[in-house]
Amino acid sequence: MSSVSIFPMNLFQVLFGLSMNGWILIIIMLSLSGAAFFIYYGAKKSGQFEDVEGIKYRMLFEEEEEWELND
Repeated sequence: MSSVSIFPMNLFQVLFGLSMNGWILIIIMLSLSGAAFFIYYGAKKSGQFEDVEGIKYRMLFEEEEEWELND
């Protein structure tokens, strides 16, 4: 009795030289890489990386606030 599967493993191995696990890993890798690229692109577009050096100098140029005590 022969069994018929939906994804014949031998067909993938013969045509592309990879098993189904290899294809799943490639799909996951491409999905995560694409997601990382779109996250980076969104952050770059919104200006997250524009003034990376200025933040450390911001406290030096702030004016000193005077506190008033209301008794």
